[in-house]
Order: sequence, then structure tokens, then C-alpha cells
Amino acid sequence: MQIAILGASSQIAKGLIKVFAKQGNHHLQLFVRDKLVLKKWIEDQGIEKNCSIYHFDEFTTNLKIDLIINCVGVGDPGKLVRLGAAVLEITKIFDDLALDYLFNNPDTKYIFFSSGAVYGNIFSKPADANSQALVNLNFRSPADFYTLSKLYSEGKHRALSDFNIVDLRVFSFISDDFDINGDFLI
Repeated sequence: MQIAILGASSQIAKGLIKVFAKQGNHHLQLFVRDKLVLKKWIEDQGIEKNCSIYHFDEFTTNLKIDLIINCVGVGDPGKLVRLGAAVLEITKIFDDLALDYLFNNPDTKYIFFSSGAVYGNIFSKPADANSQALVNLNFRSPADFYTLSKLYSEGKHRALSDFNIVDLRVFSFISDDFDINGDFLI
């Protein structure tokens, strides 16, 4: 299977890369901003055999891809604060990149990694099938922009029901690749 991972240097992507590489029956097309950093990490893991590394600019609708996994996002609240409203455009750019591919290649599957942040600040109890989003439309914090970016993308995906799109909400993630100097570990 040909698997493209957008945001391949993210923590979740690295976990997926390790799993897919160990299976050995997939070819991973990894898309990042900094190819050299990811190349070093892949070499350190000893999994370069089934991996090709590309810059985001090299992602086109002409590639042969069976599955797109979009791991572009902000896992570190410190980075989210610095990004502010820019997270809206960043999320849209990479989601649209994958959606453009689907319009030209409708048999491709797409997994969009979302976040529990899509609900806003409702976590006095765990989210369930009946949980409703609470979005502060006054945008008092960078987290409000992040919530809106995920909500907008998931809404677009629901409207494109003819495509194979899965929005996977991750509420927490632990990895041995975490940067322990980051602002957030879980």
C-alpha cells in the first residue's frame, strides 16, 4: 500500500511510521518542511527501506497514493500560543491539499487527525457520542482558533460524504519520541 503522511515529523506520525515500517508491506511517502531532520530520525530508527521523504511542495495529485494521513497540527500548547490565528490557515492549507488529491483520485482514503479540542472547553466529563461543541466565538485564546480550525475541517469532511474520509479525534498521546522540553506531554 502507498501511504502518504502529511506532517510526517509530528509525534503521532512518527509513531505511525514506526508501525508501518515494521510491517514491511507499505511504502511510506513522507511529507515535511525539513527533510534533513526527518531523514536523520528515520536513519536513527533503522527504517529507511520503505520510506521516501519529500517537502510539502512536492505533494501533487499525480502521485500514486492509496491512503493519505494528515498529521499536520499543533501538539504543543506553547507553539499554539505563538501561532495564534495562523493555525486556521495552516490547517486549511494541508486539509485542502489532501482534499484536492481526493477530487482527482476518489478511490484514495483520507484520515484526518483531529483533536478533542474540536469540542472546545467542555471537559468536566469525558466526551461521548452525545457531546456537543462549545466554541467561544469571541476568540479569547489561541485555543479557540485551533478549535475552530478542526471544527471547520471536520464540517467540510461531512459535506464530502462521497469520499472515504475519517476524522480521527485524538484526546491524548504518549510516545517515546516526545520532546521532554516541550510545553505539553499528554
